[in-house]
Amino acid sequence: MVQFIVPYSLEPCGINMNREEYIEIAGKLADGLATEHEVRQFNAYYNQYQSVYPEWDRVMASEKKAILDTMHQRINKTINEKNGGRRIRLTRWMSAIAAVLAIVVFGIYFFSQNSQQSIYKNDLAPGRNKAVLTLANGKKINLSDAKSGIVIKASQLTYTDGAAIVAIAGKKAEITTISTPRGGQYNIELPDGTTVALNAASTLKFPATFSGANNRLVELSGEGYFEVAKDKKHPFIVKSAGQEVEVLGTHFNLNAYADERAVATTLVEGSVKVSSGSHVQVIKPGEQALSNGSGIRVNPVNIENVTDWKEGAFSLNHLDFKSAMRKISRWYDVDVIYEGAFPDDMESGGWISRSNPLSAVLKLIESSGQVHFRLEGKKLYVSK
Repeated sequence: MVQFIVPYSLEPCGINMNREEYIEIAGKLADGLATEHEVRQFNAYYNQYQSVYPEWDRVMASEKKAILDTMHQRINKTINEKNGGRRIRLTRWMSAIAAVLAIVVFGIYFFSQNSQQSIYKNDLAPGRNKAVLTLANGKKINLSDAKSGIVIKASQLTYTDGAAIVAIAGKKAEITTISTPRGGQYNIELPDGTTVALNAASTLKFPATFSGANNRLVELSGEGYFEVAKDKKHPFIVKSAGQEVEVLGTHFNLNAYADERAVATTLVEGSVKVSSGSHVQVIKPGEQALSNGSGIRVNPVNIENVTDWKEGAFSLNHLDFKSAMRKISRWYDVDVIYEGAFPDDMESGGWISRSNPLSAVLKLIESSGQVHFRLEGKKLYVSK
């Protein structure tokens, strides 16, 4: 197995700890409840991160303070949520925790601030809220990039903040399709209350109302995260690339991009039935069903690697390199061209924020020393 490791992960000194576990220990430290083992674990991590991330020393003091203030707020919010809203006091540990997470979890600030000195011929901004609605009469409506989503109730259509979409005010046209381009994302609330987060380069087809139907049928190409409203009498069915997913009410991610090897259905909670031809599988939370037309294979899966896009990140741990590059390609609307052969078992690693410009993401990956990039316009050349 060829390992391709981006060094800016949560494991700079060999401590196997994901972000949720790290923040959980942070909360225990702040409350004075950490065990001796957890204190040693945190100390080992904190004492070594400076040598792994020397860029932090080159950030100006005023910028450090702004970053740390933001991290304090985020960490405190996370810990308070874990403690049922109970407020906790900040301790000396919080500065250490914020310093580590400022660099590791939320991306390398140093690289983002210096992206204007990029070694690439140009740079590309990250994706944003962007989508197009197509009505039954063929009319297309460009949705506001200042909004994050829409709510559909029969012929009524509003943004999630309640603002009306003037383009169809007073009209009875059915909404049939919403599409995101490469470099776009959008949220949809369907007439039954089901919510769908659409990733880049994705299309969702649906009726303006589910009334009178025996089921709630939609079609997806691309990728979507579904939080299905419960209705035992009307199963929710998603058709995509030769398979169907049937649920009554649950959370799952469906990746049906045409350039992937298989349609991947990943269950976060509840239960779903995946059907492809004569093959049927019921999967449990933490499992992924892979369907390629000739059968369905079920495997355990790292949920964070699948739903990372919804959380505004690229989680690349134990993900094959070309799959990681396809994620990046869709989000930055860039064509990836490989110069030379890259083995299929080459794995990526690390966690990178999707809010970074492309140059910052490429620099982080290049720091592994195993690949090099050349960006020319919207063509990204990859070489060893």
